Amino acid sequence: MTTDFARDFDKTVNSAKHTAQEAFADAATAASHLKDRARVGLADMAEGAAAATQQARDAAGKLAGEAAHGFADAVETHKTASAEAIASVARSARDAAAGFEKQSPQVARLVRSAADSVERVSVDLRDQSLNDMVKSVADFAQRQPKLFFGFGIAAGFLLSRLLRSSPQA
Repeated sequence: MTTDFARDFDKTVNSAKHTAQEAFADAATAASHLKDRARVGLADMAEGAAAATQQARDAAGKLAGEAAHGFADAVETHKTASAEAIASVARSARDAAAGFEKQSPQVARLVRSAADSVERVSVDLRDQSLNDMVKSVADFAQRQPKLFFGFGIAAGFLLSRLLRSSPQA
């Protein structure tokens, strides 16, 4: 009877061992499948994040391009209006010089010379691109920093006076 019990016990142990090995193999297979699915899911998430990042970059680039174009258009409009205003000052100076011609020819020549200089500024302003103007200003600032800052201070002073004297809306 002991041998039957030992044989049954061995069969039961071997069966349990075999069942445990099968369960372990099934668990390992399931874990491998889960790992593969997680890897695929992470790869999909990374691709989605990369696509979203690229879309954000593209949208930001498009927005920046539109803003730069709008700024350039506004600058060009103001540049043209400023050039016209400067040209008008030059015409007024020439008209004034004509009035001075009989009484004081030297003053008339000086005013005409100033009008010619103002007219050249108007033409330069009208003909230069924004990049050319920025480069010209930067070059002038490097060559004549004291004069550049002096003009800046004077322009700021004049602008503040104009803003204070304009009616509030």
